[in-house]
Amino acid sequence: MSSAVWQLQEAKSRFSEVVEQAIKHGAQTVTKHGRPAVVIFSAEDYRRSNGPKKSLLAALRQCPEDLTKLMGKRSKVLLNQQQALRSVSHPQRDQRSEHQDFAS
Repeated sequence: MSSAVWQLQEAKSRFSEVVEQAIKHGAQTVTKHGRPAVVIFSAEDYRRSNGPKKSLLAALRQCPEDLTKLMGKRSKVLLNQQQALRSVSHPQRDQRSEHQDFAS
């Protein structure tokens, strides 16, 4: 992915080309008074950059492999303890779900 640099006046007059270049080749930087002002990139690149972010811990929990070989057994125990602490420290969540069950 190469990023081209366009002066504002040139980008304005060749906007369709700037858009096509962003779709095909990646981000296009537009300068104003010699300084980077904006970056134009494809909707797909935008979606990927603003997609849902998850924590490293969440990613590790979703990993299908047994990570204890890499992290050690202590890490697995710590993760279980953190999960238990979260459920104890947020009792309102449990109460809300109980109230919803009774309302159904």
